[in-house]
Amino acid sequence: MQRNISTFAIGILVGIQIFCSGNDILHATPADSLIFRAVVDEVDRNMREIQYKDFARPFYISFTLEDIHTVYVDASFGAIINCRENRDRSWANRVLCGSYQLNDENYYDATRTQASGDGTLSLPIDTDYWGIRRALWLIINNTYKSAAQTYQNKIDALKEKNFPHDSLEIPDFATAPTVNIALESKIKIPPIDSVKELVRQLSAVFNSRKSISFSNVSYYQIHATIYFYNTENSRIIFPIDYTVLNIGVMSEYGTETVSDALTYLERNPERIFSQKTGILANIDSLCAKLEEKAKASYVKENYFGPVLFFHQAAAQAWLQGLFGYPDNLFAYREPLYNASNKTLYYGQNMNSLETKINKPVIDRNISIYDIARLSQWQGTDLLGYYPVDAEGVVPTDTLVIFENGILKTLYNGRTPTRNVPLSNGHMRFIFTSGALVSGLGPGNMLIQSKKSQQEDQLRKILIQKAREQGLDYAYILKPNIVGNFLSSLNLFQVNVATGEEKLVRGAMIKPITINLLRKNVVTSSKMFIYNGFLNENLLNIDGSSSLSQNNIPDGTPLSVICPSALLLEDVELSFYNKSLTDEKPIVPRPE
Repeated sequence: MQRNISTFAIGILVGIQIFCSGNDILHATPADSLIFRAVVDEVDRNMREIQYKDFARPFYISFTLEDIHTVYVDASFGAIINCRENRDRSWANRVLCGSYQLNDENYYDATRTQASGDGTLSLPIDTDYWGIRRALWLIINNTYKSAAQTYQNKIDALKEKNFPHDSLEIPDFATAPTVNIALESKIKIPPIDSVKELVRQLSAVFNSRKSISFSNVSYYQIHATIYFYNTENSRIIFPIDYTVLNIGVMSEYGTETVSDALTYLERNPERIFSQKTGILANIDSLCAKLEEKAKASYVKENYFGPVLFFHQAAAQAWLQGLFGYPDNLFAYREPLYNASNKTLYYGQNMNSLETKINKPVIDRNISIYDIARLSQWQGTDLLGYYPVDAEGVVPTDTLVIFENGILKTLYNGRTPTRNVPLSNGHMRFIFTSGALVSGLGPGNMLIQSKKSQQEDQLRKILIQKAREQGLDYAYILKPNIVGNFLSSLNLFQVNVATGEEKLVRGAMIKPITINLLRKNVVTSSKMFIYNGFLNENLLNIDGSSSLSQNNIPDGTPLSVICPSALLLEDVELSFYNKSLTDEKPIVPRPE
C-alpha cells in the first residue's frame, strides 16, 4: 500500500553522487542527521512492533520525507504582482504485507469495501526529532491498517476461488539492491530582493512596446532535500533543485490578437541571472516577431502528408510518438480483479508494447537509449539527470530502449509486469499540478539514426515526398526562437512548385503515435539537446496556449539528445476557424 501527500512541485536533481558503506550517511549536516535518524528510528520501531488484530505484519516499509523550500515572484509591466517564499515538508509512505510474490498491491475487489486511511496527516516544518517521529507514527499506522486489510481481503478472495497462491502469474513487488547514497547540493536560493529586481527589470521592457496589451514574467525556484529509508536498509539523502523563468506576452495588431512565450529551465538559478543580457535580447526578438505572426494567413483545409520538424519541435515529436496513449514506453501492470460475479482475473493490458519486446516496433535505422545518470552532454547541463529514483533504485547506466528499431525494454519501477519483471530505476519524481508525486518517466533520452541527411537536404526530401503524393504544399514546424530554452512553435507552409516558405496560423497537429515512427523516418546528421518536461503540452502551434500554461510546469523533467531535424510521413494537421469575437481592451493601454 502506497500513500503520499505533497503540496509543492519539485524538479531536477543536483549534487555529487557518493556511495557509502554500512549505515553511514556521508556529509550530512546536523539537520540532515537528525531528520534521517528520526525517520530510521520510527520506521524500524514499526517494523518490529506494529500488529493490527490478527492481520499479517508488514514485510516491507519505506518512507520518503521531502524538505521543500520554494520561491515564486511574478510581475507585469515592471510591477510585482506576487511574491512568496514558503517552507514545507511532504511525504510518501509504502507499507507492504505478505511477501514479494504476493502482497496487498495490484489488487481491486468489487465484493468488499476498499480499505483506506487518513491521507491528510502533515509533517512538522520544525527540525524536531520527536515531532517528526510522532508524525511518522500516525502516518505509518494508517498506511499499515489499510495495507493489512487489503492483503487479508486478497488472501480471502484466493481461498474463496480455490486459487493457489503460487499460481498467480505476476509477482507483486520486485527485489532491488540495497543503496546507500548521500549527495550535497551546492545550490542556494538567491535573496528574494534579487529575484524581485530581476523579474521587475525583465517585465519593465514591455512598457516601451505600445502594442503589448498583456505581459507576465514569473520566476519559480524549488530547493529540496529528499530523505528516503526502507527496511531493506537503503539509506538515501539527495537534493532536488530546479528554477523556471517564464515570459509571456500578448499583443494586438489591427483585428488580430497574438501571444507568445519563452521559458528558461535551469537547475541552478545563477544560470538564469547570468543570462540576463541574452534574455533581454530574446524578449526584443519575441516582440519583433509578434507583428509578423499577426499578419500570417490562416490555414483553410486539413492536411495529410509529410512534415519536417526542427529542434524543439523534433524532440517533442519524438516524445509524443513514444509516450502517447495507449501504446507507449511505460511498462503497465495488469491488476488482479475480484469481480462481483465470483470471477478472479487480471485486467486487460492496454499497452500493446508489453507484448512486443524483442520485436521490431520503429524504423530499423533508429536506436534509443536512456542515460539518466549523465549530468552533462558536451558542456550542456541535462535536466533529466538523476542519481536515484523515488523508490530508492539507481537507474541503469545505459538503458537500451530500442536497438535498430527493435524494442528491448520498457521503463519500469519495482512493480513487476509480465515482460519487465525488475526495476530499471525509472520511478521518477514528477510534477502534477504543483505537487510532488512519483511516476514512471524517462531521464536523458539519446536518439540516434543511421539514416541521416544535412538539414538543407531534408527540406528537398520534404518537397519531393509532397510532390510524389500530389500535394501542392508541405509543412515545416520549428521554434519561434532557437536556443537552450523553450519557445512557441511556428508552422510554415512550403509551396511544392516554387519552394517558397510562408508563416501560417490556425492549425493543430493531430497526436503523433508510435506507428508514425515505424518506417521512412529521416533525420538530420546534426544533434540537438532539448531540456523540458514530458506532459500533454507538446507540439502547440502559434503560441496559442502560451498564456494559459501554468507558470509552474507539470510533467517529468527530462532531456532529449536527438537529431536536430526529423521528417515524418503521414502526419495529420487540422485547421480551426478564426475567433469571431474581439477580446481586445475597449480603451488603449494607459501611458
